[in-house]
Amino acid sequence: MYGTGWGAGESVDVDAVSDDGSSTSLGTATANAGGSFNMDASSLSAGGYGIVAVGSQGGQASGVLIVK
Repeated sequence: MYGTGWGAGESVDVDAVSDDGSSTSLGTATANAGGSFNMDASSLSAGGYGIVAVGSQGGQASGVLIVK
């Protein structure tokens, strides 16, 4: 998974929310100098997830991830 638009060096906590409302932490990523990060989401089972990212500098983002 790839995220962009964060502050350089910002810590970003990422959670996956499944259809039943349960949340799984995918961990914390650190944005590079360009404000981007990569994160491994291979621990998720097949299905659809809401992704919620919260940065240490107050930024938030959300999106949808489909795992096949």
